[in-house]
Amino acid sequence: MRRKHQNLILFLLTRLSFARYGAFRRYTVKGAKMKRVARFLIVILIIGGLASNGLAQDDESLFDGLWRTESGSIIKIDGDQGIFVYTPVKSWKGYINRVVIRNIRQKDNKWIADEFIGPDGKSPWAEVELELNENRIIRRVFSQGELVESYYEKTGLHKPNNVEFGFMYYNFDYKEDLPSPLKSTEEGWLPGFYMGYTYNKKDDLYTKLFTQYTQADTDYDGTTWAGTPVTDTTDNVFLRFEWDIGYTFDSGGKSSVTPYVGWGYRYWKRGLGGSSPYDEKYTWQYIPVGIRADFELNDRWNMGANVAVRFMFGGKMRVYSSTRNFKVDLGNKIGWFAEMPIRCKFSTAWSLVTTPWYEYSEIGKSNEVYIIYAGSFIDGPYYEPASTTHQYGINIGLVYSF
Repeated sequence: MRRKHQNLILFLLTRLSFARYGAFRRYTVKGAKMKRVARFLIVILIIGGLASNGLAQDDESLFDGLWRTESGSIIKIDGDQGIFVYTPVKSWKGYINRVVIRNIRQKDNKWIADEFIGPDGKSPWAEVELELNENRIIRRVFSQGELVESYYEKTGLHKPNNVEFGFMYYNFDYKEDLPSPLKSTEEGWLPGFYMGYTYNKKDDLYTKLFTQYTQADTDYDGTTWAGTPVTDTTDNVFLRFEWDIGYTFDSGGKSSVTPYVGWGYRYWKRGLGGSSPYDEKYTWQYIPVGIRADFELNDRWNMGANVAVRFMFGGKMRVYSSTRNFKVDLGNKIGWFAEMPIRCKFSTAWSLVTTPWYEYSEIGKSNEVYIIYAGSFIDGPYYEPASTTHQYGINIGLVYSF
């Protein structure tokens, strides 16, 4: 009400000043001096009205916004009252969108308010003292004759939908298990990009869709089957897709834990050169079983940890060349993955995320196949040897939350 009254007074004073200014113009022929005085008064009235109105607005909006209690509940304060918009406490679930703080006012140079302090329907409204200290409201209330102090912390409403996209830079280190002096290795630092969607909310279902793509060269260091050393450059295409589903548990305060399972798909096109160039295409699927944790350090910074075991299945490897084409079944092995995303929020919707990560994967020896030429000549056996791959790197991207 105070703000409306001041706006009305400002309007009337401004109109009155303009009326007086019009009178000066009608009745004063040589009133330049009076005109200047009138203009000066108008400017003073407008500035004064705006200043007092601004001060009143600052007073009334001093606590406006979202505030998190020590128990993790979020209260939205608007004007002189506040309501619950989120709470992890089951006994308070029925009070979402109901007034729990009202009549915020000044008393003896202090801010006080009436607060509903119990969810049992019988607790009275208590008078609490509020003190604004940077991004916290220090709360003091007498309970059973003793002073109890707690706080509300400035926060934002959690947005569970997250779309993420960015760039990757990582080391790829591949080695086949061959008897000496035979060898076949690939190594190099590779650029790539990724994108994904995550729904993550406490005490709710969790899901994540993720894909990444890389097309880059690695350094090949190997031998022929006769043991002749060969070094070359391999043209690679890597593709991954993964879908996870789980449940996010509130682990108290500003942290959560999410166990999950999922399904993943891997593709690797390996273009080998040399005197007889050919392509190898690896595909396999896997089931990730993991657990992730999220820690909200403050309103701006969030850190997570994610570890998963990956159970490989359905692996295939196909060889395409001018002289031979064949397909083998890869041996299924278990791999694992770990990452530590660090997010920095720079607006209500946008964040920058940096994620160091490591992945270990393994492929078992395939079955053996023979190739028949002209109906009689048999060449082989051909097989894909067992191999191990170490990858580690960093992802840097943007997250849009809504």
